Amino acid sequence: MHRVHDLGGLVGFGAIDATPTEPVFAWEWEARTWGLTMGTFAMGLSNGPEFRFSIERMDPAHYLSSRY
Repeated sequence: MHRVHDLGGLVGFGAIDATPTEPVFAWEWEARTWGLTMGTFAMGLSNGPEFRFSIERMDPAHYLSSRY
């Protein structure tokens, strides 16, 4: 069963318009948040399955309208 969080690899959503010069993070806070997340993984304070579970609990409309 596919849920809204399992869109990766599905067809019919069109091409991804990626610009080679586009920055990895559009805002400074995004880079800091990524660093904090990776730090919690490295320190063993959190892990991938916990992170995915937290994302899967998001309301589908909120998930689809979020940048990440």
